[in-house]
Amino acid sequence: PMIDQKYRTYPFRECTAIAGSSMGGLMAFYGVIKYNQYISKAACLSPAFGLCKKRLERDLPQNLNPDTRIYMSLGTEEFKRPQRFIKNIQEFNDYIVSKGATSYINIVPGGHHNEAEWEKQNELYMNVMWK
Repeated sequence: PMIDQKYRTYPFRECTAIAGSSMGGLMAFYGVIKYNQYISKAACLSPAFGLCKKRLERDLPQNLNPDTRIYMSLGTEEFKRPQRFIKNIQEFNDYIVSKGATSYINIVPGGHHNEAEWEKQNELYMNVMWK
């Protein structure tokens, strides 16, 4: 509400998105699932799900609005064993889809955990969220 009062916005959930990388990606995911009545889209680049996966699973809502759109990405060179992190993203993707919402996973071959890699995804995740 403060943002909508202070800035020129479209104050509707359909016009509200959140995005972040690493811990910010985790916060973007949490924001869209916890506050789905206010936020309809999220871009979660290299989300740090491993820090609190069990807590996230407990906090998953029973319902997501079907127009919810979530983009998640991970680079294959971010971790020594990326399969575990890819599995986490896949599990959250499956949950989102099971609730009738839209999820998009981007596994970036050779991608690293840094701003230069995330910047390359800007156009893609904007297209996914605002399609």
